[in-house]
Amino acid sequence: MKKIAAIVVTFNRLTTLRVVISKLQNQTFPLSEIIIVNNGSTDGTQEWLSSKKEQLTIINQQNTGGSGGFYSGIKYALESSQNHNYVWLMDDDGHPDDSALEELIPHLKTKSTVLNSLVLDILKTGDLVFSAFSFKHQSELKNAPTIQGMLFPFNGTLIPLSLVKRIGLPIPEMFIWGDESEYYFRMKNVIGNDMYIIPSSIFYHPKNNGRFYQKNWSLLKDWQVYFFVRNKQIVYLTKYRNNKFMAVFHYLVFILALLAYTVCFSRSNFLKKLILYKTAISHSFEKQLAWKATDVKKYINNLLLS
Repeated sequence: MKKIAAIVVTFNRLTTLRVVISKLQNQTFPLSEIIIVNNGSTDGTQEWLSSKKEQLTIINQQNTGGSGGFYSGIKYALESSQNHNYVWLMDDDGHPDDSALEELIPHLKTKSTVLNSLVLDILKTGDLVFSAFSFKHQSELKNAPTIQGMLFPFNGTLIPLSLVKRIGLPIPEMFIWGDESEYYFRMKNVIGNDMYIIPSSIFYHPKNNGRFYQKNWSLLKDWQVYFFVRNKQIVYLTKYRNNKFMAVFHYLVFILALLAYTVCFSRSNFLKKLILYKTAISHSFEKQLAWKATDVKKYINNLLLS
């Protein structure tokens, strides 16, 4: 019998967290444990979770972002006395269909196989939230039992803990943006194409509203840009693990493209955005990964006042 722990990382989304927990508790393939990592929520999440402590395993911690949350959750599952075989990872703004896990199980071909549900628009339009190769709508996948060599990490992703022991935990210092891609490439470097999206297993998630850098983004509202820029090189270093030159080359191309997008689409506070980019790039090359959300927000506030 496969023992699977679901891990949900949450921050100030109590309404959607209730939905995902309900969906996990009603899975047609029973979970051995539901682990909720509460990243310092201030919206009543901790109080509500405390009333469910007999049904859930709850980890309350400071806000360490998605990467820090999954680090803590997976680490707990690895060390758990329940001897889990797999972890099923998801954020708090999406939820699995009732049979999502049961639909994944038959496709576990080897001890290293990683599986992902198909991630569809939560409004149930049938649109894929993240495009899978050339596929953009559920109707295009009627004759595709699996999509090999691709994942949507941390959105209904089923990972064997035996693989986690080989590749390690997510990098908690990445905080957000890029941590899922870095972990995807770390898995791919070890298991190759032994990873599959299963179209019959459905995970619902809000649809992406487009790339931030293709619009006039705000320094105060879109502070996550710092992590996007800083973490990109970490992703490339993992993807091109045997060729540092190629990793740095791709990072520099990325920076040039980002600058071009900023010139074309995002000219408000242009010089200060460039200063934020410069700081993030410097931190990336210096391997300075200490900043969390509060540090970035404070830096941006000071930048805007200068």
